[in-house]
Amino acid sequence: MRNFLLCSLFLISAFCCFGQVSTTVSKKKEYSYDTNYYVSYYNKLALKLYGVVKSNRISIFDDFTDNRINYEPNDRFNLGFGFSYKWANLDIALNFPFINDDDDVFGETSRFDAQGNLYLRKFIIDANYQRYSGYYVENPETYIPNFQPDPSFPIRSDISTFSIGIQSFYLFNNEHLSLRSSFLYNERQKRSAGSFIMGPYFLFFRLEADESIIPEEIRTQVNSVIDFSTTRFINAGLNFGYVHTFVIKKRFFITPFVAVGFGTETRASNALERDLELKETIFSPNVSGRFAVGYNSDLYFVGFSILAETTGDVASRDPLLEYSINTARLFIGRRLEAPKFLKPKKKRRN
Repeated sequence: MRNFLLCSLFLISAFCCFGQVSTTVSKKKEYSYDTNYYVSYYNKLALKLYGVVKSNRISIFDDFTDNRINYEPNDRFNLGFGFSYKWANLDIALNFPFINDDDDVFGETSRFDAQGNLYLRKFIIDANYQRYSGYYVENPETYIPNFQPDPSFPIRSDISTFSIGIQSFYLFNNEHLSLRSSFLYNERQKRSAGSFIMGPYFLFFRLEADESIIPEEIRTQVNSVIDFSTTRFINAGLNFGYVHTFVIKKRFFITPFVAVGFGTETRASNALERDLELKETIFSPNVSGRFAVGYNSDLYFVGFSILAETTGDVASRDPLLEYSINTARLFIGRRLEAPKFLKPKKKRRN
């Protein structure tokens, strides 16, 4: 309950920060877009079935051995249903044990994962709140020759993480490009179009473990800077990128979305070998990407989308920790005329 209340307050406050902007745009220019490029189904009721996977990854690079150690939670594929009408959208997904029955291989992960994505006419706003406990080593072959999962991957049930973040993008060519058509399906892109995007981002991350994050087999071989059991960082900056929707044969579409952020990261971790806390502020890029592909007609829609964000310099050869947030969704749905009780009542004329 405490996690739920904190998450709710965070998401509401994050979205309300843009309330005046979106309200102004909505009232004055709700339909100020080129209808030759996309069409809105604002007054249609959309029903859908979908599957979703939410996850994250911790990647630690060691400059002594030139290797990475990747930690991942035991992912769940959840199935659910949802609907959208006008500004409202509700999706409910459930975990089915007969689908996710691999705890004996990847260990158990407890989680609270809430991610919100708001697609306005001119702005995109993403907010996330994650608490995970229980990880496994995704690439043990980097330090265990000829590794075979017998019966499981190396499991670290003691590792827990917490992260909270928000980012936004301004869509410059919003009159010709609709991202709602690719990710929400309450609009449809009729002609190919692209746009430059820009906006700020912020992320707080914390990791805690009962012992060193480095596996015991290679603990004496790695740089002592990454031999820690707790770490935390704050990453903030400004994203710049580009997004384009390619329309194929009027109904099929492909939407790649890439943004690179430039900012600083203030981090602190305890070096176990030297028994002291290391603090530093460094330049740290942020990479945010999305991809959507699907079919979108007046009645039916089918699509697959991926959202990913990585904090940390992936090209750096210095010892570092990268943190990634990932979400994948699969949709199938149909649009209907809204039932009478949802439509506003018309005023009678005397």
